[in-house]
Amino acid sequence: MDTYRIPLVWQMYGHCDIDANSLEEAIEIALGPDTPLPDGSYVDDSVAVDYEVLELDQGKKNRTMTKEELRTQLQQGRVLNDLLAFGPGQDCEIFKADKFYPGDVVIYVPDVYLNHIPLDRSITDPEEFSELLSNCYTGQDFINECGGDVEKAEYLFGYCDWQHPSSAVDELENDPGQVEIMLSGLLPEAQKAVMRVLGISLPADGNYDLMPLFTVFDNGDSAIGRDKDNKGD
Repeated sequence: MDTYRIPLVWQMYGHCDIDANSLEEAIEIALGPDTPLPDGSYVDDSVAVDYEVLELDQGKKNRTMTKEELRTQLQQGRVLNDLLAFGPGQDCEIFKADKFYPGDVVIYVPDVYLNHIPLDRSITDPEEFSELLSNCYTGQDFINECGGDVEKAEYLFGYCDWQHPSSAVDELENDPGQVEIMLSGLLPEAQKAVMRVLGISLPADGNYDLMPLFTVFDNGDSAIGRDKDNKGD
């Protein structure tokens, strides 16, 4: 099951109390930049998909960009969020291409918060610029991390959802052949039964919308969940 980010817009209704000499002046002040928006109430049935933003996001998602092309765009003052389609990872924000591309195409950027990656501002400091590019991994970076094994690199790419590839490859080597059992992967009746046992009403109550119930290994061992305590490279 994939995760989709859908941009939504909706309307709110509220009042402003404005001191003015006329209704026209009051309206002008109410709409002016110095008047904060009031606390409001949601307008029923006003929610809608922002298809303009959705199309832009889909365009970024379907676009491929080499590291050199990304470097050039950033040097021209473009911001990272306009160039790559960032979305949800494991309880974080990441960029992940729609599939594994070997070569110099940028296919992955790890947890942007953990790695202090700026998304919405241009970068002029050379050291920060170099650090940002080092967090933009290409297919070849994954292949190099796997000692030239393309099949393993593709599997590693599929596995990464917050961490650096060098950290993830260690996880795979330490825990080979693991299978994660997700609550969403169970039949509806089984999901209800498991949630009753866990004492939760929704998967999100126990972070089971993001975390596996448990992990099963080829040797028959199992482990509960999967954590992010050892983030980093």
